[in-house]
Amino acid sequence: MDIVCRKRNCAYNDRLKCERKHLSIGKNAECTDYQKDSTKPIKNISKDMFDTPPDIAPYSHCKNVEIKCKAKDCILNDNGLCKANGIIVNSCNECPYCITFLKK
Repeated sequence: MDIVCRKRNCAYNDRLKCERKHLSIGKNAECTDYQKDSTKPIKNISKDMFDTPPDIAPYSHCKNVEIKCKAKDCILNDNGLCKANGIIVNSCNECPYCITFLKK
């Protein structure tokens, strides 16, 4: 399972990859494990994205990742665990949101 995280200022984010092995998604599909790290600067990557590509961690499938999901109306929620092969946590607004969420 691979967890892509676009919340660059999260303490668990390593080059757009979440380093947590046990992740929790709340009832509104928000990432409840997000911890803001003020030492990580937020860059405007759209400004020079064609000149310098963003630093992205290589894909690494990890079988030991567990995603607990409280979003009961998500089709990927299987008795409180996410059964997706991987998820993407988006960086919209202040709250990181699981955009892999699929409403039943």
